[in-house]
Order: sequence, then structure tokens, then C-alpha cells
Amino acid sequence: MLLAIDVGNSTVKITLFDGSEISCRWRLSTDRAITEDDAAVKLGWLLAERELSFGAITRVVVCSVVPALTPVFASLARRLSGSDALVVGPRVDTGLRLGDYDRATLGADRLANLVAAHRLYGSPAVVVDCGTATNFEVLAGDGTFLGGVIAPGLLTAFEGLASRAAQIHAIELTAPDHAIGLSTAGCLQSGVVLGHVALVEGMLSRISLEMQEQPRVIGTGGLIQLVASHTRAIDALDIDLTAHGLRLLSDLNQR
Repeated sequence: MLLAIDVGNSTVKITLFDGSEISCRWRLSTDRAITEDDAAVKLGWLLAERELSFGAITRVVVCSVVPALTPVFASLARRLSGSDALVVGPRVDTGLRLGDYDRATLGADRLANLVAAHRLYGSPAVVVDCGTATNFEVLAGDGTFLGGVIAPGLLTAFEGLASRAAQIHAIELTAPDHAIGLSTAGCLQSGVVLGHVALVEGMLSRISLEMQEQPRVIGTGGLIQLVASHTRAIDALDIDLTAHGLRLLSDLNQR
């Protein structure tokens, strides 16, 4: 079985594949102080709940945007499978043309999303990944990576505002019934949630104009449901897009 570990700024997403099918998925809070032993214990508990053990894992692929944690999980992978993990980075074989983009600066999660979008949904395509940041990845009709957009994530933007405004407090992150708010909470919900929807719609419109073709838009990430429920601009939702991209990268580089 293949274990895919996606280390993000907010969460660590762990997916266990049996062939091309997802057998289990877990999400842990990202702890920058975690040790290899800590991670092994937590993963052992998760596997035991499904009546599995480390012996079931034959391959591991690691995708990390937290550099301090990359060696922790790479070392854990060797411990679990007895061989080196595929650590996704600029030198892995993607099967894609990356155009003029500086691949040394292309995040591993973004790379996985590109591979999954192209292989599972076809091109042209735009991936909208709503998490700590909201990322847009753009694929031309021939599968060439044209570049992307990185914006502050919905929750990240709100937390930044709240940290600088004394009278702004925590709100429930839901969209209000009306864009014009009748209370501070309603105004915040409109600006944060509907404002982020407008950001996504506006960027997708600009991207399509620059591409001069109409791409298929695939949404993913922990906050994508909140955005997608208030726009028709997203054609497909796939919360496992990154995990499938890691699976495809593992298969491609194993060969």
C-alpha cells in the first residue's frame, strides 16, 4: 500500500492508497516541533484503528511546504517502508512541461495538483486550492504549465485583519444572506466569505482572458466547499486532488 503524506502549513494530510483507491485518510494539525517518534506513534494509532500496521506500507511519498518537517517525515518513511520515500521537489519527473516557470520555487503541493488535474481532468485547466493560501495553477490546452496566482487564504486574511483591529472578534465563517451587512459580524462575513468568492471569480475571469481559452476549473483544499457553494465558476470539486497527484507522481517516478 502507498502512504501519501502532505505536510501543509496548517494540517498534515495522510492518505493510504490500495492501488489507485483511497483506503484511509486522516488530517492532523501541523506541529513544527513534532519528532519522528511522535509522528510514528500517532500514525501507529491511526493505522491500528483500521486494524492495519506499518507492515502494510510498501511505498511512501512525501509532499511538504514546511521545510523543517520535510526531513522528519522522510526519515519516518524509511522507518515505515524500509526504503527511501519519494520526496516531491523540482527534480521529480512530472510528465508535464513546466514552461518558463522557475521550478525551484514551485511548491510540492502545487506540483501534485498540476499532475492530478492534467491526468484526471484534462487540459486546459485551472486548479483553485483554498487553504492557508488560495492558489491558482494554470494548465494550457497542451498540458503546459503557464504559471499561477497565490493569494492569502480566506481564514488567513481574516486572522490578519483581526490581529490589527481591536474591535474585530471571531465570527462564524459562513456567508450572510445579503452582501450588505447590518451588523459588524454580518459585514465581516460578507467581506471575508463573499469577498473571497469575488476574488476567486475575478481571478478566474482574468486568467481565462490571458489564456484565450476556457479552462475547466477544479477546486480543492480545506476551505473550497465554503467558496464553491457560492459560485458557479468552479466546475468540479476534488478534496483528494493533491493526494491523487502524489499517487501519480509516485507511480511515475517508481517506473
